[in-house]
Amino acid sequence: MKNAIEEACGESNRRKLTVSGDGTWQKRGFSSLHGVVEIMSTCSSAKVLDLERLSKSCSMCTGALSIKHSNPTKYEEIKNKHKCEINHSGSSGEEYDHNKHSLPLGIMKAIRPVFDELAHPDTLKKVINGGSQNSNESFHAVLWSLAPKNRYTTGVVIDLCAAIAVLSYNEGDQSILPVIAELTGGGCGFYTKVAMRRLDERRVYSELKRKQAEEKTKLTKETLDSEQGDRMSLGVNDDNSLDDSYIPGAY
Repeated sequence: MKNAIEEACGESNRRKLTVSGDGTWQKRGFSSLHGVVEIMSTCSSAKVLDLERLSKSCSMCTGALSIKHSNPTKYEEIKNKHKCEINHSGSSGEEYDHNKHSLPLGIMKAIRPVFDELAHPDTLKKVINGGSQNSNESFHAVLWSLAPKNRYTTGVVIDLCAAIAVLSYNEGDQSILPVIAELTGGGCGFYTKVAMRRLDERRVYSELKRKQAEEKTKLTKETLDSEQGDRMSLGVNDDNSLDDSYIPGAY
């Protein structure tokens, strides 16, 4: 993440950065015990700048409850020495209010500049060619692909998954190789290196094919619209082609 910060500062030529922040909970609904909040750069290639895991439950504290009465001394020792995962209290989310509300004219005038800014050409340029400003959601998809929402996961596991997700999202899958080498103490195997390289190549290739397909669809639509406009300007009438008075096999 340090490299991502330096890259964002270099692109914007200043130390005060504009970032986008968002959070996500591990479980769907409003009873999730763990979540992640992150901030990302808003430059051309958005990357994760900082991240924190929030937890309302600790697996060590929960496990130690089983010996609280049978072995109080051991229970107190575990409780005092372990690093508790709990660092959040409160709701895991709130429902959106979908009810219709009438806003006073003064408030509508106050929020009008926000809508004008969203519709400004400079803002719309950022979503040309199917692009999106919501890079946080893209990172969430990478994170929860490692820790699926339909399975229970402890805070420690989410920490590991978040670290791997940041490396993969910011620098590609091959950036995980030095971490594997340090953990194993013996370097990475040949096939591990090949697999990580192919994952990066596949991601780049898939993105290229997706953009090419979108451009092809856009060009095809523009061509059809242009041909239709030319035919209308020449007064060509194709109403006969819509005549279904005789259709083979219809009668």
